[in-house]
Amino acid sequence: LISKYPNNILYQFNHFDCLLNSGKKEDAMKTLVKIHQLSKSQTQLTKAQRDYFINRAKKTSEEYYKKQKEK
Repeated sequence: LISKYPNNILYQFNHFDCLLNSGKKEDAMKTLVKIHQLSKSQTQLTKAQRDYFINRAKKTSEEYYKKQKEK
């Protein structure tokens, strides 16, 4: 889906989550940058919607690294 719809922030977020949980941290961080870029350019979304994806990605990252520390 991200190949067909690269500007869909929801698809990018789901891709980020999958990459992170697969241990592909570098690819996940590249996708995180894409999420940040999209959140600035997606004018059809409200600010709250754009902020949601950034905040959710941040929380997902924090949870991932917390789990890694516990191992």
